[in-house]
Amino acid sequence: MSHIVCSSSDLQGSPCRLPAVFWDVHHAIWNTNLNLACDLVTEVKNAHKAKGVKSAWTAVAWADFAYWKYSLCKNKENLKVLDLAIDEVIEIGEGLKEKFQPPKQNSFFGSAFTSKEELSTKYSFYLDGKTVRAYGWLYRSIYHIGQEEQVKAAFYFRKSWTAFNDCKQIIEEQKKQELKTDDYVIGMVNYGLGMFHLVMGLIPPSLKSIIELVGFEGDLELGIKELTVAFESKCPRAAEAAIGLVAVKWFIQDDTEGALALLDRVSNAYPNSLVVTFFSGHFSKFTGNTPKSLEFFQSALKLASDNEFKEAVTRISCSLGTCAYLVNDWKTATTHLQNFLDVPVEETKMDYRPYSAYTLGLAYWHLDMEAGTDNHKAAITALYKEAKNWVRPDESYDAYALRKMNQFLSAGTWNPIECLVARSDALVGGQVFTKALEELEKFEEVANSTNLPTETVEEYKTIVLY
Repeated sequence: MSHIVCSSSDLQGSPCRLPAVFWDVHHAIWNTNLNLACDLVTEVKNAHKAKGVKSAWTAVAWADFAYWKYSLCKNKENLKVLDLAIDEVIEIGEGLKEKFQPPKQNSFFGSAFTSKEELSTKYSFYLDGKTVRAYGWLYRSIYHIGQEEQVKAAFYFRKSWTAFNDCKQIIEEQKKQELKTDDYVIGMVNYGLGMFHLVMGLIPPSLKSIIELVGFEGDLELGIKELTVAFESKCPRAAEAAIGLVAVKWFIQDDTEGALALLDRVSNAYPNSLVVTFFSGHFSKFTGNTPKSLEFFQSALKLASDNEFKEAVTRISCSLGTCAYLVNDWKTATTHLQNFLDVPVEETKMDYRPYSAYTLGLAYWHLDMEAGTDNHKAAITALYKEAKNWVRPDESYDAYALRKMNQFLSAGTWNPIECLVARSDALVGGQVFTKALEELEKFEEVANSTNLPTETVEEYKTIVLY
Protein backbone atom coordinates (compact mmCIF):
# COMPACT_ATOMS: atom_id res chain seq x y z
CA MET A 1 0.00 0.00 0.00
CA SER A 2 1.44 3.39 -0.94
CA HIS A 3 1.42 6.15 1.60
CA ILE A 4 -0.88 9.11 1.15
CA VAL A 5 0.72 12.46 0.44
CA CYS A 6 0.23 14.68 3.46
CA SER A 7 2.67 17.50 2.70
CA SER A 8 -0.06 19.29 0.73
CA SER A 9 -1.55 20.41 4.03
CA ASP A 10 -0.13 23.72 5.17
CA LEU A 11 -0.47 22.48 8.74
CA GLN A 12 1.93 19.56 8.27
CA GLY A 13 5.58 19.45 7.33
CA SER A 14 7.31 16.71 5.37
CA PRO A 15 8.41 13.50 7.08
CA CYS A 16 11.93 13.81 8.44
CA ARG A 17 13.15 11.71 11.39
CA LEU A 18 9.56 10.89 12.23
CA PRO A 19 8.33 7.92 10.14
CA ALA A 20 6.06 8.67 7.20
CA VAL A 21 3.32 6.51 8.66
CA PHE A 22 3.00 8.84 11.67
CA TRP A 23 2.17 11.76 9.39
CA ASP A 24 -0.06 9.69 7.12
CA VAL A 25 -2.09 8.23 9.97
CA HIS A 26 -2.55 11.63 11.56
CA HIS A 27 -3.68 13.11 8.25
CA ALA A 28 -6.15 10.25 7.69
CA ILE A 29 -7.55 10.57 11.22
CA TRP A 30 -8.13 14.30 10.87
CA ASN A 31 -9.91 13.71 7.57
CA THR A 32 -12.20 11.21 9.33
CA ASN A 33 -10.78 8.21 7.47
CA LEU A 34 -10.07 5.84 10.35
CA ASN A 35 -10.20 2.79 8.07
CA LEU A 36 -7.29 4.17 6.04
CA ALA A 37 -5.45 5.10 9.24
CA CYS A 38 -5.85 1.54 10.50
CA ASP A 39 -4.66 0.01 7.21
CA LEU A 40 -1.61 2.28 7.04
CA VAL A 41 -0.34 1.67 10.54
CA THR A 42 -1.19 -2.05 10.49
CA GLU A 43 0.85 -2.52 7.31
CA VAL A 44 3.89 -0.87 8.89
CA LYS A 45 3.50 -2.67 12.22
CA ASN A 46 3.32 -6.04 10.43
CA ALA A 47 6.45 -5.20 8.43
CA HIS A 48 8.25 -4.25 11.63
CA LYS A 49 7.08 -7.42 13.35
CA ALA A 50 8.44 -9.54 10.51
CA LYS A 51 11.83 -7.88 10.93
CA GLY A 52 11.72 -8.10 14.72
CA VAL A 53 11.89 -4.33 15.21
CA LYS A 54 9.74 -1.78 17.00
CA SER A 55 9.20 1.89 16.16
CA ALA A 56 8.34 4.37 18.88
CA TRP A 57 6.54 6.86 16.65
CA THR A 58 4.71 4.11 14.79
CA ALA A 59 3.47 2.95 18.20
CA VAL A 60 2.25 6.49 18.90
CA ALA A 61 0.48 6.50 15.52
CA TRP A 62 -1.27 3.26 16.51
CA ALA A 63 -2.25 4.75 19.89
CA ASP A 64 -3.57 7.85 18.13
CA PHE A 65 -5.74 5.67 15.91
CA ALA A 66 -6.90 3.54 18.86
CA TYR A 67 -7.78 6.63 20.92
CA TRP A 68 -9.87 8.20 18.15
CA LYS A 69 -11.52 4.91 17.33
CA TYR A 70 -12.58 4.38 20.94
CA SER A 71 -13.65 8.03 21.40
CA LEU A 72 -15.95 7.84 18.39
CA CYS A 73 -17.20 4.31 18.94
CA LYS A 74 -17.00 3.11 22.53
CA ASN A 75 -17.10 -0.63 23.06
CA LYS A 76 -15.06 -3.25 24.93
CA GLU A 77 -13.11 -4.32 21.85
CA ASN A 78 -11.94 -0.78 21.04
CA LEU A 79 -11.14 -0.16 24.70
CA LYS A 80 -8.92 -3.27 24.79
CA VAL A 81 -7.08 -2.17 21.63
CA LEU A 82 -6.49 1.27 23.18
CA ASP A 83 -5.25 -0.25 26.44
CA LEU A 84 -2.70 -2.43 24.63
CA ALA A 85 -1.62 0.43 22.35
CA ILE A 86 -0.89 2.67 25.34
CA ASP A 87 1.14 -0.07 27.03
CA GLU A 88 3.20 -0.48 23.86
CA VAL A 89 3.93 3.24 23.62
CA ILE A 90 5.11 3.42 27.23
CA GLU A 91 7.21 0.25 26.89
CA ILE A 92 8.98 1.36 23.70
CA GLY A 93 9.50 4.88 25.02
CA GLU A 94 11.08 3.49 28.18
CA GLY A 95 13.33 1.20 26.11
CA LEU A 96 14.58 4.08 23.95
CA LYS A 97 15.24 6.21 26.99
CA GLU A 98 17.33 3.49 28.62
CA LYS A 99 19.24 2.53 25.46
CA PHE A 100 20.25 6.04 24.43
CA GLN A 101 20.91 7.63 27.83
CA PRO A 102 23.42 10.45 27.04
CA PRO A 103 26.61 10.86 29.09
CA LYS A 104 26.10 12.76 32.29
CA GLN A 105 27.01 16.42 32.16
CA ASN A 106 30.62 17.20 33.19
CA SER A 107 31.51 13.53 32.83
CA PHE A 108 34.97 13.44 31.16
CA PHE A 109 34.98 9.73 30.46
CA GLY A 110 31.42 9.90 29.19
CA SER A 111 31.96 12.71 26.69
CA ALA A 112 35.65 12.64 25.78
CA PHE A 113 35.25 9.47 23.75
CA THR A 114 31.88 10.40 22.19
CA SER A 115 31.87 12.25 18.87
CA LYS A 116 29.50 15.15 18.38
CA GLU A 117 27.58 13.18 15.77
CA GLU A 118 27.21 10.23 18.13
CA LEU A 119 26.18 12.57 20.93
CA SER A 120 23.55 14.16 18.67
CA THR A 121 22.17 10.72 17.87
CA LYS A 122 22.03 9.73 21.53
CA TYR A 123 20.23 12.93 22.51
CA SER A 124 17.80 12.66 19.59
CA PHE A 125 16.72 9.11 20.37
CA TYR A 126 16.75 9.81 24.10
CA LEU A 127 14.39 12.74 23.51
CA ASP A 128 12.23 10.50 21.29
CA GLY A 129 11.95 7.98 24.12
CA LYS A 130 11.07 10.59 26.73
CA THR A 131 8.54 12.31 24.46
CA VAL A 132 6.87 9.08 23.39
CA ARG A 133 6.63 7.97 27.01
CA ALA A 134 5.15 11.35 28.02
CA TYR A 135 2.41 10.89 25.40
CA GLY A 136 1.86 7.34 26.57
CA TRP A 137 1.26 8.50 30.11
CA LEU A 138 -1.00 11.28 28.88
CA TYR A 139 -3.09 8.73 26.99
CA ARG A 140 -3.12 6.51 30.06
CA SER A 141 -4.46 9.42 32.11
CA ILE A 142 -7.21 10.07 29.55
CA TYR A 143 -7.97 6.34 29.53
CA HIS A 144 -8.55 6.33 33.31
CA ILE A 145 -10.68 9.49 33.12
CA GLY A 146 -12.92 7.63 30.68
CA GLN A 147 -13.19 4.76 33.15
CA GLU A 148 -13.96 7.27 35.96
CA GLU A 149 -10.82 6.22 37.82
CA GLN A 150 -9.85 9.70 38.93
CA VAL A 151 -6.97 8.82 41.28
CA LYS A 152 -5.20 6.76 38.61
CA ALA A 153 -5.90 9.48 36.05
CA ALA A 154 -4.30 12.12 38.29
CA PHE A 155 -1.27 9.87 38.88
CA TYR A 156 -0.52 9.48 35.17
CA PHE A 157 -1.41 13.10 34.46
CA ARG A 158 1.31 14.11 36.89
CA LYS A 159 3.82 11.65 35.37
CA SER A 160 3.10 12.98 31.87
CA TRP A 161 3.53 16.58 33.00
CA THR A 162 6.90 15.77 34.63
CA ALA A 163 8.06 13.89 31.53
CA PHE A 164 7.22 16.78 29.19
CA ASN A 165 9.19 19.12 31.45
CA ASP A 166 12.14 16.71 31.26
CA CYS A 167 11.87 16.83 27.47
CA LYS A 168 12.09 20.61 27.56
CA GLN A 169 15.31 20.39 29.55
CA ILE A 170 16.76 17.88 27.06
CA ILE A 171 16.01 20.27 24.18
CA GLU A 172 17.71 23.08 26.07
CA GLU A 173 20.77 20.85 26.59
CA GLN A 174 20.83 19.97 22.87
CA LYS A 175 20.89 23.67 22.00
CA LYS A 176 23.47 24.43 24.68
CA GLN A 177 25.83 21.82 23.23
CA GLU A 178 24.99 22.93 19.66
CA LEU A 179 23.70 19.49 18.75
CA LYS A 180 21.23 18.74 15.97
CA THR A 181 17.60 19.25 16.90
CA ASP A 182 14.37 18.20 15.20
CA ASP A 183 11.79 20.97 14.90
CA TYR A 184 8.99 18.43 14.59
CA VAL A 185 9.86 16.68 17.85
CA ILE A 186 10.28 20.09 19.49
CA GLY A 187 6.79 20.91 18.24
CA MET A 188 5.45 17.68 19.74
CA VAL A 189 6.99 18.56 23.11
CA ASN A 190 5.67 22.12 23.00
CA TYR A 191 2.17 20.87 22.24
CA GLY A 192 2.23 18.70 25.37
CA LEU A 193 3.62 21.51 27.53
CA GLY A 194 1.30 24.09 25.99
CA MET A 195 -1.85 22.12 26.71
CA PHE A 196 -0.76 21.51 30.31
CA HIS A 197 0.09 25.19 30.87
CA LEU A 198 -3.12 26.31 29.17
CA VAL A 199 -5.40 24.03 31.18
CA MET A 200 -3.65 24.79 34.47
CA GLY A 201 -3.57 28.50 33.64
CA LEU A 202 -7.38 28.52 33.55
CA ILE A 203 -7.62 27.21 37.12
CA PRO A 204 -9.24 29.85 39.39
CA PRO A 205 -6.72 31.79 41.56
CA SER A 206 -8.30 30.34 44.71
CA LEU A 207 -7.20 26.85 43.63
CA LYS A 208 -3.84 27.73 42.08
CA SER A 209 -1.87 27.30 45.29
CA ILE A 210 -3.21 23.75 45.65
CA ILE A 211 -2.28 22.93 42.04
CA GLU A 212 1.21 24.34 42.46
CA LEU A 213 1.62 22.49 45.74
CA VAL A 214 1.37 19.15 43.94
CA GLY A 215 3.88 20.24 41.30
CA PHE A 216 1.80 21.68 38.47
CA GLU A 217 2.38 25.10 36.93
CA GLY A 218 -0.34 27.17 35.35
CA ASP A 219 0.95 29.81 32.96
CA LEU A 220 -1.56 30.93 30.36
CA GLU A 221 0.79 33.14 28.37
CA LEU A 222 3.51 30.49 28.27
CA GLY A 223 0.94 27.91 27.20
CA ILE A 224 -0.12 30.12 24.29
CA LYS A 225 3.53 30.56 23.23
CA GLU A 226 4.17 26.81 23.37
CA LEU A 227 1.05 25.99 21.36
CA THR A 228 2.15 28.60 18.81
CA VAL A 229 5.56 26.90 18.53
CA ALA A 230 3.81 23.54 18.00
CA PHE A 231 1.50 25.03 15.38
CA GLU A 232 4.25 26.84 13.47
CA SER A 233 6.53 23.77 13.53
CA LYS A 234 3.96 21.91 11.35
CA CYS A 235 4.55 18.84 13.49
CA PRO A 236 1.91 16.08 13.60
CA ARG A 237 0.21 17.92 16.49
CA ALA A 238 -0.11 21.21 14.57
CA ALA A 239 -3.84 20.73 13.94
CA GLU A 240 -4.53 20.04 17.63
CA ALA A 241 -2.44 23.09 18.55
CA ALA A 242 -4.43 25.19 16.06
CA ILE A 243 -7.74 24.15 17.65
CA GLY A 244 -6.32 25.07 21.06
CA LEU A 245 -5.27 28.48 19.75
CA VAL A 246 -8.71 29.01 18.18
CA ALA A 247 -10.23 28.45 21.63
CA VAL A 248 -7.74 30.90 23.17
CA LYS A 249 -8.50 33.62 20.60
CA TRP A 250 -12.21 33.00 20.93
CA PHE A 251 -12.75 32.63 24.68
CA ILE A 252 -9.78 34.43 26.24
CA GLN A 253 -8.43 37.07 23.85
CA ASP A 254 -11.84 38.06 22.43
CA ASP A 255 -10.32 37.87 18.95
CA THR A 256 -13.25 36.41 17.01
CA GLU A 257 -11.82 37.46 13.65
CA GLY A 258 -8.47 35.84 14.39
CA ALA A 259 -10.16 32.68 15.67
CA LEU A 260 -12.30 32.42 12.54
CA ALA A 261 -9.30 32.93 10.24
CA LEU A 262 -7.34 30.19 12.00
CA LEU A 263 -10.33 27.84 12.05
CA ASP A 264 -10.81 28.40 8.30
CA ARG A 265 -7.17 27.48 7.78
CA VAL A 266 -7.61 24.21 9.67
CA SER A 267 -10.86 23.51 7.82
CA ASN A 268 -9.15 24.04 4.45
CA ALA A 269 -6.33 21.69 5.48
CA TYR A 270 -8.78 18.99 6.60
CA PRO A 271 -11.99 19.48 4.58
CA ASN A 272 -13.50 16.17 5.73
CA SER A 273 -12.67 16.52 9.40
CA LEU A 274 -15.46 15.57 11.78
CA VAL A 275 -13.65 17.31 14.63
CA VAL A 276 -13.21 20.60 12.75
CA THR A 277 -16.77 20.55 11.40
CA PHE A 278 -18.24 19.87 14.85
CA PHE A 279 -16.05 22.56 16.43
CA SER A 280 -17.06 25.00 13.68
CA GLY A 281 -20.71 24.34 14.54
CA HIS A 282 -20.16 25.41 18.13
CA PHE A 283 -18.04 28.39 17.04
CA SER A 284 -20.82 29.61 14.74
CA LYS A 285 -23.40 29.14 17.49
CA PHE A 286 -21.49 31.16 20.05
CA THR A 287 -20.65 33.92 17.59
CA GLY A 288 -24.32 34.42 16.77
CA ASN A 289 -24.67 32.57 13.49
CA THR A 290 -27.02 29.79 14.59
CA PRO A 291 -28.30 29.01 11.07
CA LYS A 292 -24.68 28.44 9.98
CA SER A 293 -24.07 26.26 13.02
CA LEU A 294 -27.00 24.08 11.90
CA GLU A 295 -25.27 23.55 8.55
CA PHE A 296 -22.03 22.53 10.26
CA PHE A 297 -23.78 20.15 12.64
CA GLN A 298 -25.70 18.56 9.77
CA SER A 299 -22.41 18.02 7.91
CA ALA A 300 -20.81 16.61 11.05
CA LEU A 301 -23.75 14.25 11.57
CA LYS A 302 -23.39 12.92 8.02
CA LEU A 303 -19.66 12.32 8.52
CA ALA A 304 -20.30 10.52 11.81
CA SER A 305 -23.20 8.48 10.42
CA ASP A 306 -21.32 7.47 7.24
CA ASN A 307 -18.47 6.18 9.41
CA GLU A 308 -20.77 4.55 11.98
CA PHE A 309 -19.31 6.60 14.85
CA LYS A 310 -22.05 5.92 17.37
CA GLU A 311 -20.75 8.19 20.16
CA ALA A 312 -20.30 11.10 17.80
CA VAL A 313 -23.77 10.64 16.29
CA THR A 314 -25.27 10.84 19.79
CA ARG A 315 -23.48 14.07 20.73
CA ILE A 316 -24.04 15.75 17.39
CA SER A 317 -27.75 14.87 17.49
CA CYS A 318 -28.01 16.71 20.81
CA SER A 319 -26.19 19.80 19.45
CA LEU A 320 -28.18 19.78 16.21
CA GLY A 321 -31.51 19.43 17.99
CA THR A 322 -30.64 22.20 20.44
CA CYS A 323 -29.65 24.60 17.65
CA ALA A 324 -32.85 23.84 15.74
CA TYR A 325 -34.83 24.59 18.91
CA LEU A 326 -33.05 27.96 19.21
CA VAL A 327 -34.33 29.02 15.78
CA ASN A 328 -37.83 27.55 16.42
CA ASP A 329 -37.37 24.82 13.81
CA TRP A 330 -39.60 22.41 15.71
CA LYS A 331 -39.53 19.53 13.21
CA THR A 332 -35.72 19.38 13.06
CA ALA A 333 -35.49 19.86 16.82
CA THR A 334 -37.86 16.98 17.60
CA THR A 335 -36.12 14.62 15.17
CA HIS A 336 -32.63 15.06 16.59
CA LEU A 337 -33.46 15.58 20.27
CA GLN A 338 -35.57 12.41 20.13
CA ASN A 339 -32.66 10.54 18.52
CA PHE A 340 -30.40 11.75 21.31
CA LEU A 341 -32.79 10.73 24.09
CA ASP A 342 -33.47 7.36 22.47
CA VAL A 343 -29.90 6.37 23.33
CA PRO A 344 -29.92 4.46 26.65
CA VAL A 345 -29.11 6.46 29.77
CA GLU A 346 -26.12 4.27 30.61
CA GLU A 347 -24.49 5.28 27.31
CA THR A 348 -25.01 9.05 27.59
CA LYS A 349 -25.05 9.17 31.41
CA MET A 350 -27.11 12.20 32.48
CA ASP A 351 -25.32 14.86 30.46
CA TYR A 352 -27.79 17.22 28.77
CA ARG A 353 -30.67 14.78 29.13
CA PRO A 354 -33.07 16.67 31.47
CA TYR A 355 -32.83 19.97 29.58
CA SER A 356 -33.04 18.16 26.22
CA ALA A 357 -36.19 16.41 27.44
CA TYR A 358 -37.74 19.72 28.50
CA THR A 359 -37.00 21.38 25.13
CA LEU A 360 -38.14 18.29 23.21
CA GLY A 361 -41.49 18.43 24.97
CA LEU A 362 -41.89 22.11 24.08
CA ALA A 363 -40.94 21.42 20.47
CA TYR A 364 -43.54 18.64 20.23
CA TRP A 365 -46.13 20.96 21.79
CA HIS A 366 -45.43 23.63 19.18
CA LEU A 367 -45.81 21.08 16.38
CA ASP A 368 -49.22 20.24 17.80
CA MET A 369 -50.11 23.94 18.06
CA GLU A 370 -49.26 24.43 14.38
CA ALA A 371 -51.32 21.36 13.41
CA GLY A 372 -54.19 22.17 15.77
CA THR A 373 -53.93 18.80 17.53
CA ASP A 374 -52.78 17.35 20.85
CA ASN A 375 -51.19 14.21 19.37
CA HIS A 376 -48.04 14.46 21.47
CA LYS A 377 -49.56 15.41 24.83
CA ALA A 378 -49.44 11.88 26.26
CA ALA A 379 -45.88 11.37 25.00
CA ILE A 380 -44.76 14.68 26.55
CA THR A 381 -46.30 13.72 29.87
CA ALA A 382 -44.56 10.33 29.85
CA LEU A 383 -41.26 11.91 28.82
CA TYR A 384 -41.36 14.51 31.60
CA LYS A 385 -42.17 11.91 34.23
CA GLU A 386 -39.21 9.80 33.12
CA ALA A 387 -36.87 12.78 32.79
CA LYS A 388 -37.38 13.70 36.46
CA ASN A 389 -35.23 10.65 37.25
CA TRP A 390 -32.33 12.08 35.27
CA VAL A 391 -32.07 15.38 37.14
CA ARG A 392 -28.82 16.15 38.97
CA PRO A 393 -29.68 18.55 41.85
CA ASP A 394 -26.40 20.45 41.65
CA GLU A 395 -26.74 21.24 37.94
CA SER A 396 -28.55 24.53 37.30
CA TYR A 397 -29.83 23.53 33.85
CA ASP A 398 -31.26 20.33 35.29
CA ALA A 399 -32.96 22.22 38.11
CA TYR A 400 -34.49 24.69 35.66
CA ALA A 401 -35.72 21.87 33.42
CA LEU A 402 -37.23 20.07 36.43
CA ARG A 403 -39.14 23.18 37.50
CA LYS A 404 -40.56 23.68 34.02
CA MET A 405 -41.47 20.02 33.56
CA ASN A 406 -43.24 19.97 36.94
CA GLN A 407 -45.11 23.07 35.84
CA PHE A 408 -46.41 21.20 32.79
CA LEU A 409 -47.23 18.03 34.75
CA SER A 410 -49.15 20.05 37.31
CA ALA A 411 -51.20 22.03 34.77
CA GLY A 412 -51.43 19.32 32.11
CA THR A 413 -50.70 21.91 29.45
CA TRP A 414 -48.47 24.77 28.34
CA ASN A 415 -50.42 28.00 28.38
CA PRO A 416 -50.10 30.28 25.31
CA ILE A 417 -48.07 32.93 27.13
CA GLU A 418 -45.61 30.34 28.42
CA CYS A 419 -45.15 29.14 24.85
CA LEU A 420 -44.61 32.68 23.58
CA VAL A 421 -41.98 33.34 26.27
CA ALA A 422 -40.28 30.01 25.50
CA ARG A 423 -40.17 30.77 21.76
CA SER A 424 -38.76 34.26 22.21
CA ASP A 425 -36.29 33.10 24.87
CA ALA A 426 -35.01 30.40 22.51
CA LEU A 427 -34.64 32.92 19.68
CA VAL A 428 -32.67 35.26 21.94
CA GLY A 429 -30.43 32.32 22.85
CA GLY A 430 -29.93 31.69 19.14
CA GLN A 431 -29.27 35.43 18.67
CA VAL A 432 -32.14 35.69 16.18
CA PHE A 433 -33.17 38.98 17.74
CA THR A 434 -35.48 40.36 15.04
CA LYS A 435 -37.68 37.26 15.12
CA ALA A 436 -37.59 37.26 18.93
CA LEU A 437 -38.87 40.83 18.97
CA GLU A 438 -41.66 39.88 16.58
CA GLU A 439 -42.76 37.17 18.99
CA LEU A 440 -42.68 39.49 22.00
CA GLU A 441 -44.80 42.08 20.18
CA LYS A 442 -47.61 39.48 20.17
CA PHE A 443 -47.74 39.46 23.99
CA GLU A 444 -50.82 41.63 24.50
CA GLU A 445 -52.75 39.80 21.81
CA VAL A 446 -51.91 36.40 23.30
CA ALA A 447 -52.57 37.56 26.87
CA ASN A 448 -56.03 38.81 25.95
CA SER A 449 -56.90 35.45 24.44
CA THR A 450 -56.28 33.56 27.70
CA ASN A 451 -58.26 33.16 30.89
CA LEU A 452 -55.21 33.51 33.11
CA PRO A 453 -55.50 35.62 36.30
CA THR A 454 -54.38 39.23 35.92
CA GLU A 455 -51.51 38.76 38.41
CA THR A 456 -50.18 35.81 36.38
CA VAL A 457 -50.28 37.84 33.16
CA GLU A 458 -48.43 40.67 34.93
CA GLU A 459 -45.74 38.23 36.08
CA TYR A 460 -45.22 37.08 32.50
CA LYS A 461 -45.15 40.70 31.32
CA THR A 462 -42.34 41.39 33.79
CA ILE A 463 -40.39 38.47 32.36
CA VAL A 464 -40.96 39.72 28.80
CA LEU A 465 -39.94 43.29 29.62
CA TYR A 466 -36.85 42.01 31.40
